Parts: sequence; structure tokens; C-alpha cells
Amino acid sequence: MGVSSGRIRLVVVITDVLYSIQQTTDGGYILGGYSDSDVSGDKSENCNGDHDYWIVKVDSLGDIQWQNTIGGSLSDNLYSIQQTSDGGYILGGCSKSNISRDKTENCNGFDDYWIVKVDSLGVIQWENTIGGSIIDYLYSIQQTTDGGYILGGYSGSNVSGDKTENCIGGYDYWIVKVDSQGVIQWQKTIGGDLGGMYCTMQFNRPMMGDIFWVEGPIHLFLEIKRKIIWAVWIIGL
Repeated sequence: MGVSSGRIRLVVVITDVLYSIQQTTDGGYILGGYSDSDVSGDKSENCNGDHDYWIVKVDSLGDIQWQNTIGGSLSDNLYSIQQTSDGGYILGGCSKSNISRDKTENCNGFDDYWIVKVDSLGVIQWENTIGGSIIDYLYSIQQTTDGGYILGGYSGSNVSGDKTENCIGGYDYWIVKVDSQGVIQWQKTIGGDLGGMYCTMQFNRPMMGDIFWVEGPIHLFLEIKRKIIWAVWIIGL
């Protein structure tokens, strides 16, 4: 029986993924996602690693005003961006990178929450790496009325690094409140014995107290004291 010979073709896919967009106070828009593209097309900077945060500011007609590529030597994926009260922006996602390029702290585990504060032109003001020893994915970040930020995602880490509570299931919701400089004020791990993947968070300020709306496989309200008021399991049919 003859042996056939052939060639293996390596296909490299370059991706630019947009995850978050918000209208800005000047009528334009801020775009946030991640990219592994080097300088080409609309990209004006090379990547630092496998994936980098990529933020793009456009005017009211969608024309690019400025952009910034932010990351370390490995993969850094941006999932949430919001304009802040000072005219800058807060960025939230996850990072595999240790100290390198724009990263000033090593990861605690395989993936950590990575929050980055930039000014009105996208220049980094501060950043913080938050996580435990396994996997922690940040999917949503919002500024709160006290000038700090509420972070929402999911975690597979037990007590380690910045985690102060063990997981209940395989993966649990992990919400973290930080101050205006990204320093942790409190945190809460929420889940069942199987785990749950977090999707998004919204901050509201009603007449009495601060309320955070967490959305995912479990929908629940959480008050500022980190106590669950009520929860409803949502089952897809």
C-alpha cells in the first residue's frame, strides 16, 4: 500500500473583537474590545502580546479621533468600557499577562480581573490586577456614585491572592467593589453547588440605599452591604 504525501497549511486568523460601546458626552462613541492585529488598516499600534485591549474613540459620524492598544506579553481581553465622571474611561476585562509592557503586576492565577483607568485621550492613569489562584473573568464594570467602581464576573478560585471566599461550585459570580484608585473595598462570591457564569451588572441608586442588579444564569439584587435580597434561577427552555 502506497503512502501518500501532503502538505499541512497553517492558517493564522487575526481578530479584532468589539465587546462594548457607549455614547460619550461629546456626542461621539467609545469602543472597547481586544485585538491581535499589528499596525495595518485602522490599527496604528502593534500588539504587545497575543491579544491586547483595544480602545477606539470616534466622533458622532464614526470617524476615528484616537485609539490605544493596551496590554502585556500574553492575552488581555477587554469586555467592558465606560466613560467616567472626569471625562476619562474605565476598562474592565481579564488578563493572562505578568509584568510586561503596560502590565505592572503579575497575575495571581491563569486569568485575573484587569482594570485600567485612562484619561480623556486614552492615556493610562492607573491599573490593577485582581484575582485568585485559578481563573477569574471580569465581564462588566461601572462607576458608582461614590467615585469608585463595581466589578462583576465569575471565578473558579478559592481563597488565594485577592479572593477572600472559597467557591461554592465550579465557577461562581464574583463581585468586587473598588475605590476611585482601584483598591478593593469589599467583595462577594455568590453561587450554587454547580456554579454560574456571570453576564452583566447594572448600578442603580434608588431612594434608599445603593442597589446592584446582577444578570446571568441567576438574576439577583444585591444591596451595598453585600446581602442578597432575593434571587431567581432562570432556566432556558
